[in-house]
Amino acid sequence: MRLRWLILQSGAGHLYLYRIAALRVGFRDDPQQCNNEVRGTHVAVQELLESLGSPLQRRKDEWLGGLADQISKLEAEHQEFDVRALADDPVFVSTLLRASQQAMTSHQREKRDALRNAVINSALPNRPDENLQQIFLAYIDDLTVWHIEALQHLQAPGERGTPSYRDSYASLENESIRDKLQKIQSIASVYPKPEGFGWEDVEALELQILLDLHNRGLMEVAEETSGESRTIWSQRSHLGQVFFDFIREPGLESPENTK
Repeated sequence: MRLRWLILQSGAGHLYLYRIAALRVGFRDDPQQCNNEVRGTHVAVQELLESLGSPLQRRKDEWLGGLADQISKLEAEHQEFDVRALADDPVFVSTLLRASQQAMTSHQREKRDALRNAVINSALPNRPDENLQQIFLAYIDDLTVWHIEALQHLQAPGERGTPSYRDSYASLENESIRDKLQKIQSIASVYPKPEGFGWEDVEALELQILLDLHNRGLMEVAEETSGESRTIWSQRSHLGQVFFDFIREPGLESPENTK
């Protein structure tokens, strides 16, 4: 006999998990056994959902309360800001709803801060294009806190990065982006070394994080040629800077460690 799990949704919107006893071919014709298993599992799942109710509600209250505080702050600081008009702004409402869904599934403060800042920046007149906003929200969902911290650590476009790597023009000309990033890795100190990881593991993880950012167009390798030599360094791309501005608190200057 095999055991199958079946998720059903009640009219009230609650999810219930039922364990169904079955043979390899077809269901066992044993109503009493099935009823006993369903009844026991139903009670257990109800208890689980009830135990989750309090932290879920607390997470929701903290999220909405933080948004309300930030929007009230904007309204107090900018007389032209009309909070009542936001309800009629479809772009803002879409960003708010999607960010709220993501915030409810994350316990990490950095991600929730990024989502809150995205919602607030979506309410401002200089906000990114609505399609970019949806792309950026997907980035917040897909990337880890380490990716976000790495992006913060990188220089803004046009700023000479440190550390950098200098070599002959010819030796750097045909190198891949992976090879170049290996020469200028500089973010290992941004996050703690995971338990059980050696420094070689950390360097490999760091390289993958930088490649993830590069593959999404959020960072780039800049270069400067002088005579027969070339100097390279990593920095945020233009898209990376727009994303970075979208997920940080409005009005903040670039942190010192990004310069």
